[in-house]
Amino acid sequence: MKNEFWQWFPGKVDVNSRHFELKYGNEPSPVARIGIGEYKNFTVEFLINTNDDLDLQKEIFSEVLCEI
Repeated sequence: MKNEFWQWFPGKVDVNSRHFELKYGNEPSPVARIGIGEYKNFTVEFLINTNDDLDLQKEIFSEVLCEI
């Protein structure tokens, strides 16, 4: 039985396959890649800069989760 709800999983996204990127604010670099999978599943690769302030990391992570 196929799942009726969409699900996401953390992981590495193959940039040679169907995917899109999320950016945060005016930053030119993406903060997440979303790989489009099958059967209502998709992979999320977080690209948050670990050198950023912890509060900013939390804010970006929350925003990404809200978007997906």
